[in-house]
Amino acid sequence: MKQSILYKETQVFKWLLIISILLVAIFAMWNYRIWHPEHSNLISISSPGIFLLITLVLFYKLKITITKEKAIASFGIGIIKKTVLISDLHIEKAEQVDIPLL
Repeated sequence: MKQSILYKETQVFKWLLIISILLVAIFAMWNYRIWHPEHSNLISISSPGIFLLITLVLFYKLKITITKEKAIASFGIGIIKKTVLISDLHIEKAEQVDIPLL
């Protein structure tokens, strides 16, 4: 049974995307200059890029969904998420906050 959604918002972390892409490009160029092509080790060149890619996939967006019974916050593709019952929240103390960098 699908619950009716009262509120749903998705925020994409644009700065995380931009910084990750720049770091991967800078690190790849730096590693290529240090290692001579004939002695190049693919794992040493690609492992920081793989780490940043995994981090990016796990945290590139925040999705908030609120139903009558629960509030769900999930990051990235949804592996990391938190579900809280609405009865456990103090709704009267909640306020909206804008974060300009996101």
